[in-house]
Amino acid sequence: AGEQMIFCDQVSRLNRRLKAERRDLVVTDQALYLVMRQRKDNIIFYKVKSRTPLNAIKQVSVSSMQDNYFIVHSG
Repeated sequence: AGEQMIFCDQVSRLNRRLKAERRDLVVTDQALYLVMRQRKDNIIFYKVKSRTPLNAIKQVSVSSMQDNYFIVHSG
C-alpha cells in the first residue's frame, strides 16, 4: 500500500496470562503493526498479528515506573 516505515523495534507483549511474548513493533506513516516472527523449516518469516491505523489510536499511556511499559489505546 506504499507505506513508509518510520520506526521499528522489538517489544514484549503481555498476553492474558501476563506472560511476555516477543513481537516486532512497526510504525509506518499510516499504521502501527504488531508482527510475530515464526520459524518453519529453519526459515524465519513474519506474520502480522495486528494492524491499527494511526487515526484509530486515541491515546498512548506510559507507565510511571521504570519498566518501559506503554499501552496503545484505540477505538
